[in-house]
Amino acid sequence: VQTRRYDGTAGTWGAITNLGGAGYGDQPRVAFDAAGNALAVFDVNDSVYGARYLATGTTFGTPKLLRSGVQGWVDGITLAVNACGQGIAVASYADEGPSDPPDRILFRSEPSPVGVLS
Repeated sequence: VQTRRYDGTAGTWGAITNLGGAGYGDQPRVAFDAAGNALAVFDVNDSVYGARYLATGTTFGTPKLLRSGVQGWVDGITLAVNACGQGIAVASYADEGPSDPPDRILFRSEPSPVGVLS
């Protein structure tokens, strides 16, 4: 998964940056709060990672592993962020039983993604 920042003042694109994760990145999702901070989630080899971007910075922070070692594969990721920068990502996995709920992964812009809720 790669990112590239656009500087609206200079009208230029920055360098391409690898967001992280070893392997093939899939299903990237990015959402912004009212201040321009962003949260990103993505799947690498059926593990879910999260990273944050501060509007005062130039790149995303180091991705944090949020969920790994699941049975099956990541089937879908949804991400939502409110105006204050709090967000939630919900990942569903194929090959889980019909009664298994999706995982809920909670984020905050400060200080960092906080991990998995059960």
